[in-house]
Amino acid sequence: MVSLIPVDSVCADVTTVPLAGTPPGGIYSGPGVTGNNFDASVAGAGSSTVIYTFTDSLGCANNASTDIIVNPLPMVSLNANAVVCVYFTNVPAGTPLGGTYSGPGVTGNNFDPSEAGLGIHSVTYTFTDSIGCTDIDVQDCASISENSLDGVSVYPNPATTVVSLNIPEHMTNVKATLYDSNGKRINAWNVNSTHFEIGIQNLSSGMYLLKVHTENEMGHNKIIKE
Repeated sequence: MVSLIPVDSVCADVTTVPLAGTPPGGIYSGPGVTGNNFDASVAGAGSSTVIYTFTDSLGCANNASTDIIVNPLPMVSLNANAVVCVYFTNVPAGTPLGGTYSGPGVTGNNFDPSEAGLGIHSVTYTFTDSIGCTDIDVQDCASISENSLDGVSVYPNPATTVVSLNIPEHMTNVKATLYDSNGKRINAWNVNSTHFEIGIQNLSSGMYLLKVHTENEMGHNKIIKE
C-alpha cells in the first residue's frame, strides 16, 4: 500500500516543503520536487501534482499522488516617484492598502528625517493577504536638511499664487525643480535671470520642495502653498 500525505496550500515564496510517502524509500517526482522536498517558488502559482513511487524487493511498483496548491504572492508596490521625503511626514504610498512600513525614521506611515538622519534610507512596505502570503517592496527615501544657497531667496513664503526666486548675479546655469510632498516632480525650469517667478496657483495647499542647483552647488527651499 503506497500513500502520500497531503500537503496544505503554500505561498509561492516557500522554498522547502517536506514530503512524506509510505512505505519509506520511494521516489518523489513532479514540478518543483527535489529529493523529498517541494519548492513552491520553482513550481509556481497554481496546482502542482506530486507523485510518490515505491518499488518493493520483488520489483513490484505502485504510486500515490497529491495536488499541492501554490498561492500567488500579493502584488505589492511603493510609489516609485516618491524618492524625496525630506521634511515631509508621509512616506511613499504603498499598495494594496493595509500593509506596514518599516525603516530608519519610520513610525506608522510617517517618515521623520530628523530621526533617520541625512542620507538615503530604504523604506520597506510589507503586505500580507487574507491567505497569509506576504510580499514586500522597497524604495529609497532621501532625508535632506533645508539648506538654501548663499544669496538665494524665495518669497513670499507661505504664498498663494506666485513665489519669487532671487538668484545672485554670479550664479550661472541655474536650474530649479519643484517637488510635491510625495517627492513627485511637479516642474523644472532653467533660471535665466536674477529674479524668477514660479506660479503655484494651480497647486493644492501643502508643503513643497524647491531644489535650486548649478553645475557646482545645490540647495533646497521649503515652500508652503496656502
